[in-house]
Amino acid sequence: MKSYHIDDVREENQISLEEILELFSYDETGYLIWNSRPLGFYENPIHHKRWNDFHAGQRAGTINSFGYVKVKVFGKQRSVHRIIWFIKTGEWPKGQIDHENGIRHDNRFENFRDVSGLENQRNRKFNKDNNSGFRGVYWNKNEKKWRAFIDTGKHLGYFDKFEDAVEARLNAEKEIGYHENHGKVLKLVGESK
Repeated sequence: MKSYHIDDVREENQISLEEILELFSYDETGYLIWNSRPLGFYENPIHHKRWNDFHAGQRAGTINSFGYVKVKVFGKQRSVHRIIWFIKTGEWPKGQIDHENGIRHDNRFENFRDVSGLENQRNRKFNKDNNSGFRGVYWNKNEKKWRAFIDTGKHLGYFDKFEDAVEARLNAEKEIGYHENHGKVLKLVGESK
């Protein structure tokens, strides 16, 4: 085992799989578990014992205000989903980790895709401020019609019927390659509203 301090600041690509596996175990239900730390992590044996008594075997990380689980490793807050990807594949993600079901704290590996930022945006949950009930469709007061749009405001048309605007949006999503869960409100099994 290398001797290093857990608070040494390092970038993601400077952290080895060996180091991550010293710190964490992955629970297949989607959690990182703190491993017992060796004495080499601490200058003082009392701090070593305290840390292990309190943390070893416990879930690592907390949910931030954006709904992602974060944990401090090597001097920085890190996304637990990226660490899990690294543990499972042996490589840091090349892009962003998309949570396929749209639930940002559901860190089961089978819920992940390594995608580009654009692909990740095409699997977003329903915005809370949406008042039409469908992503990319809203009532245009000036035209007195439903407007459908996609991506960076690309206009799909004005429609007399809401259903026609929704159909135009769905067709555009399919044509562009949006994820099937895009815009849906999803929840974990057993999770209440």
